[in-house]
This record gives sequence, C-alpha cells and structure tokens, in this order.
Amino acid sequence: MGLILFLIFGWFYLLFRIGFSLLRFLGSFFILLLVFFILAKVIILGLWLSGVAVLALVGWLVYRGVSGQI
Repeated sequence: MGLILFLIFGWFYLLFRIGFSLLRFLGSFFILLLVFFILAKVIILGLWLSGVAVLALVGWLVYRGVSGQI
C-alpha cells in the first residue's frame, strides 16, 4: 500500500515538474489541460490499484481467519 501511494505521489511530482516546465517554455493553456487530464487518469488508476490492494488484503485476512492460522 505504501509503495502504491509512493508511486502515485511520485507521478504527481513528475507530472507537475514536466507540466510547469513546459508551461514556462511554451506558455500554453492547452499544456496545462493536458497535464490535468493525465493527472486525473493517474489518480483514477491509483485509486483502482489501491482498491485492488485493499481487497487482496481483506481476502488474505479472511482466508487466514477461516483456515485457523490466526
């Protein structure tokens, strides 16, 4: 879970750095929109992966509880 969050925030940092450097050089509003849409896609993918990780953890805990290993 920590790795997923680290990857998400790493992408945030990278996209902001790329977006603002392109904005500084080109000064275009469309580049800001492009970075926003990419960022939104990364957030959605990150939330989906976080949900999968939580479901896997809950499933693993239920399996351990049912099999009597806890």
